[in-house]
Amino acid sequence: MDILVKNGECLESAFQKAHTVDEPVTIFLSEGEYEVTDTLMIERDDLTIIGANHAVTLKGSKRIPISGLPVENHIVTIDLKANNITNTGQFGEGPFEDFWNVYDIPKPHMTDYGPGLEVFYAGKQLPISRYPKDGFIHISKALGETDITFRNERNGSREGIFLTDDENVKTWTDYSNLMLIGYWSNDWATGRHLIESINPETGAITVKQPYHLYGYRDGRNYFDEKGGKFYAINVKNAISAPGEWAIDRENLKLYLYPYEGQDSIEISCADDLFCSRGHRNLRISGLTVSQCRKSAVMFEDCSDVLISDMNVTNTGAWGILGESCTNMTVQNCDVTLTGGGGIGVNGGDRRTLTPSNNVIKNCTIHEIARWHKTYMAALDISGVGCTLSENYIYDVPHFGIVFAGNNHIIEKNEINNACYESNDAGAIYSGKNYTYRGTIIRHNYLHDLTGGNGNGCVGLYFDDAMASAEVYGNVFARIPYIAILLGGGRDFKIHDNTFFDCKMSIMYDQRAMKNQGLQKRLLERLSEVDHKCDIWKNAYPELYCIEENDMFTPIGNSFTANTVIGGDGFALSSELLLTITDIRDNIFAAPNIREPHDRYHDTGWIYVPES
Repeated sequence: MDILVKNGECLESAFQKAHTVDEPVTIFLSEGEYEVTDTLMIERDDLTIIGANHAVTLKGSKRIPISGLPVENHIVTIDLKANNITNTGQFGEGPFEDFWNVYDIPKPHMTDYGPGLEVFYAGKQLPISRYPKDGFIHISKALGETDITFRNERNGSREGIFLTDDENVKTWTDYSNLMLIGYWSNDWATGRHLIESINPETGAITVKQPYHLYGYRDGRNYFDEKGGKFYAINVKNAISAPGEWAIDRENLKLYLYPYEGQDSIEISCADDLFCSRGHRNLRISGLTVSQCRKSAVMFEDCSDVLISDMNVTNTGAWGILGESCTNMTVQNCDVTLTGGGGIGVNGGDRRTLTPSNNVIKNCTIHEIARWHKTYMAALDISGVGCTLSENYIYDVPHFGIVFAGNNHIIEKNEINNACYESNDAGAIYSGKNYTYRGTIIRHNYLHDLTGGNGNGCVGLYFDDAMASAEVYGNVFARIPYIAILLGGGRDFKIHDNTFFDCKMSIMYDQRAMKNQGLQKRLLERLSEVDHKCDIWKNAYPELYCIEENDMFTPIGNSFTANTVIGGDGFALSSELLLTITDIRDNIFAAPNIREPHDRYHDTGWIYVPES
């Protein structure tokens, strides 16, 4: 059955009609723009949705006229209730301690911490008022009672009470609607807080509990930056340029500095644009989807899904999500300007190593994570047997690709300018699990990864004894920090890669041998699967007897037939690693072998080769 929807007709009615018939249905959308103020629920199998000539736009927003409204000091006040908008959402706080403890890597479905209502004009998101306009305020002194330490010295406090280096915070008398977004302690862990109080005399800020897991830094970090950093949003008296706005949620008022001649705004109302749970044989193609509070597409427990030729922009959470899905393909899509990550898919059965056969192919993801600054990757895959191929990722504040689970293929992707606002992070990342095995990372091009403040980020980051993967045929270029970081893991085969002008091509350590907290985490993760069963034994024989085979020693690794042009070569944390690692047949051209980098001068790094 075919259903044609013409521009101006009710899209919701077409979906209701499709749900009344048993035969397969195709909904054709005529060229034009459609206003969708509530989620389009797909509650049937065998449904195809096609946009005509790639000229169909769905907006999860409501247009509100502003012509004729009174203006005071350039500011227009918009009565949301008078425009039938009473659900404004709320600024999502967090993430908090349970988030960091439960999730080694936050999974795609962590989408509830969003910005709520957002404002748009002429297809562009209007900036919520921010102070300062650029850069950050820094913590000058943490006032909490419980110290945090760095290199065995006090470096701040656990409690969120602090002074800042900016006197203007004393002027924030109406702070009930403000939100603070910051890198409170580490450059890889953002957090968002509402304000409990501000001392008008000292300017001391107390944020609402629960506090950030890693505390509030007033000392220096690895990169010699002093004090945790943050900025404030929704500061009404900071509205000073056309397009800026702020909201008073309690009184349902929105304050806007309009552009000259601006006659309307669009306010996001719908949560997810498309949502389906437990259905199969679904197709969506040829649409531009934008201006919703959560994700453009949110499918859960669905199978045989194709999302293709989509432009996704200005969403509050993710672009496209497939949770617990199988045979889901996302291809030829452009995802940008999201509040969280880009595209995330999960599926397969790790107990039986049954693959999901999920695929993300030939997609472009860029300029994402305006709300979730960290841990929301451009591409996020987990489960078993997902393929990422021929995607282009650029201009993302944290991870480009995050993977968890088994037997994935990550190939022919290009990533540049990832982690531009963070450090100690990777363009491709996985961590903290001995059972993440069978993944192949090949023929990718990772380049120009400068990191926050020019400190550099890692190309491939295998964190905290994650094991293992085969890595070959990749090109790493102009990475001023580390191309591949092997953080104590086992059974890696790293061969036939090319490193050009990278500070360190491979950095390799033995952290699991010394860190009891990490050892506990690895054992917990190992117990989550039956690695002694025949399926796992046959797939990963090295894991079968890991408890009896120097469990926390990084054995089984090999670096062979790699080509290193420039840079400092390989870095290993001890002489022991030379004796237990297969390092051979590598070519070093124009090496810059010298004393270890200052940051590691006291940790015993040695470089290979040494001449």
